[in-house]
Amino acid sequence: MADISVKQKEEKTVTFTITQNSQALDVSGGEYKFAVKQSKDDAAYLIEKDHSDFDDTNASSGILRVTLTENDLDMDPGEYVAELKVDLNPSSSGGSGGIDKSADLSMEVLQAVITD
Repeated sequence: MADISVKQKEEKTVTFTITQNSQALDVSGGEYKFAVKQSKDDAAYLIEKDHSDFDDTNASSGILRVTLTENDLDMDPGEYVAELKVDLNPSSSGGSGGIDKSADLSMEVLQAVITD
């Protein structure tokens, strides 16, 4: 079963909870990126979401949300590789940069049901 399951061409908001030692991790002040590609070996991303695309209202509780639009999900049904990256010490805030938290996730795009 995929970590993320979406329907082809149907907008969906994906919620992530970032944890450390099974406890929610405060990620406020960090920078976030979400990207999807066909396979782990591919260089090109099919979907890219940067920090400004995230709803980080509850980042202090480790919760991040990102919306995948109808256009983002205009892709063939199948299995994809998604990556979530969280930089807790971004260089844009005077930190050293570098990804502190990163996860590869499986994403399944289900075929849209079309009715005439």
